[in-house]
Amino acid sequence: MDAAWGEFLIAWTARLTVFAYLFRIAGERFPSRIGEAARRWSWTLGGVMCVVHLYCTFQFAHHWSQTAAWNHTAQRMRELFGWGWGGGVYVNYVFTLVWMADIVWWWSDPLGYRTRYHRLHALMHALFVVVIFNATVVFGPPFWIAVSIVFAMIMTLPLNRSN
Repeated sequence: MDAAWGEFLIAWTARLTVFAYLFRIAGERFPSRIGEAARRWSWTLGGVMCVVHLYCTFQFAHHWSQTAAWNHTAQRMRELFGWGWGGGVYVNYVFTLVWMADIVWWWSDPLGYRTRYHRLHALMHALFVVVIFNATVVFGPPFWIAVSIVFAMIMTLPLNRSN
């Protein structure tokens, strides 16, 4: 597979991951318009796309090298912020595991999921906002910075927990 196809897959799996997350958030903001089943399927699709994105990134960009992933992340951080830290790779692993666990919880215990502790829900979404914002700023095209700022502002709006 050529490099252009790999870059395409990396970019679009990331975009689909973010779009699925945004659909989930829109559903929480407007639960009467986007039902629970649609939110749960979107959440599941987003999680699957996140895993596929990790796979594509390691397959096509880093050639299954943890060191290459760390170095690439550190290089982008140094270019943008003057601080060359690649630990975001590990944060991304935690992010993906949290997403997978949340999907399993929602499918296996929908009532328990709906009535879970609000701070746990807020903490998870705080992690997601930080990771998605950082990923779009560090690895996305320049116009995604504006999209990320709007996204972050939307996330500060009060959440409708009546769903």
